[in-house]
Amino acid sequence: MILTHLLSLMFCGIISLDVGLNGHFLYKPLDGADCYWIEKGKHGPGPRYFEIHCKNPQSKHYSCTYRGNPHHCKWYNNGNQYQFYMELSRNAAINQLTACSWDSLEYIDECPGVIFDKQ
Repeated sequence: MILTHLLSLMFCGIISLDVGLNGHFLYKPLDGADCYWIEKGKHGPGPRYFEIHCKNPQSKHYSCTYRGNPHHCKWYNNGNQYQFYMELSRNAAINQLTACSWDSLEYIDECPGVIFDKQ
């Protein structure tokens, strides 16, 4: 399902081919939206984009993008990239009106100081 949606977004030119990891949110924001995330960025060290795409029960779509550089975190670099982005998605959704409510996201437990700011 995610791959089909990503391919359609790529075909329409909405996202580029530099897509990395992706996944569905395990938690819903208070608006009840179903959300998924996409990690984007060039291969190797450097900034990453964390895109959030949601559809709420009223069939309203919304999205937002955060930018940060997680490569300063040893835990992230030791094969925990997927877990890192799943934690960002959890932080974005839990007890928030929408998954795009925060101005910035951070995974304090494993990567303190690695901040993704809303673009």
